[in-house]
Amino acid sequence: MQNNKNKETLEIYVLGDDFKYYENLKYLPLTSYPSNIQSALIVYSLRGTAKISVHEDVHWIQPDELIILLPGQFVSFSEPSEDFLTVTMVISSSMFGDALSGVPRFSPHFFFYMRSHYYYSQNGDALDLESCKNALIVNSTFDVGDDGICLKSGKDEDGRRRGRVCENVVVDGCTVFKGHGGFVVGSEMSGGVRNVSVSNCQFLGTDVGLRFKSKRGRGGVVENIWIRNIAMMDIPTEPITFNLYYGGKSAVEVLESGEKVPAKVEPLPVDETTPCFRNIHVKNLVCAGARRALFFNGIPEMPIDGIILEDIDITSKLGAEFIYSKNINMKNVNIRNTEGEKIVTRYCEGIE
Repeated sequence: MQNNKNKETLEIYVLGDDFKYYENLKYLPLTSYPSNIQSALIVYSLRGTAKISVHEDVHWIQPDELIILLPGQFVSFSEPSEDFLTVTMVISSSMFGDALSGVPRFSPHFFFYMRSHYYYSQNGDALDLESCKNALIVNSTFDVGDDGICLKSGKDEDGRRRGRVCENVVVDGCTVFKGHGGFVVGSEMSGGVRNVSVSNCQFLGTDVGLRFKSKRGRGGVVENIWIRNIAMMDIPTEPITFNLYYGGKSAVEVLESGEKVPAKVEPLPVDETTPCFRNIHVKNLVCAGARRALFFNGIPEMPIDGIILEDIDITSKLGAEFIYSKNINMKNVNIRNTEGEKIVTRYCEGIE
């Protein structure tokens, strides 16, 4: 075990081959943890090597090593081997058991900084917030093989039964390079996502910039999301996508497969399994280069509802397409497309 006690904010634990003996986190050596710890970032190396830097301290992470990083630490990975693969997760104080007396059983705050992941990691989201409350993600950079910054809240019946909303989230000053989406909600959003602010972010070469995805059977309500001051460039599909027919593929994979949007979809009865996206405001967004300006693909029984697009400038090949959407308010939206119509609507109402 390595433990640097020279800085009050720095604790690194490298457990190596002893990982198998620490399946229950309350058995970790906790004597040097601050008494007010509420959450931590776990990094477990599956294979390969990479250099991990925490402040000025450097360590080469090896296969089967587990590292625990405390809140407020500035972390970066560099010089990865080609086969480098890790699992990262955030744990709250409740997962430490009773070893931390006086700490709330549910952690309301997450403060951690991840600087980079790598685009060739498959099915590897950079950051998933699952049913989290009061989270702050700032000044972070991601380069991954799947979604960048992603909010979730459980899947289907299990997520609805648990009913833990992902809420009160602030994302500010972040950059995403490669990835299936820059800022993403879903598709596992059955417990709901609400009260989110995303600002001052750059999405550079991500498959989609702002990606909202779900499908019938999920249920859940996504609402009250404010997005502003976003810059994008070289987006292979769309700067903003709502897809209520998510089937597990990235937007680029769907495009390359030649899948077509059905001409008309028969509505189903609205019940707890019906996903709902409403009341989302996007302001001050610029995108230099995209295949299509916007793509909203809703379901007839619960159309995408109440989206405000304001002060937006998009340069794209194709214009915007809205399907099963209503109450879409566009203010000062400039679409500079080179082919086709600027706006195409199908089975919509209230597109202004």
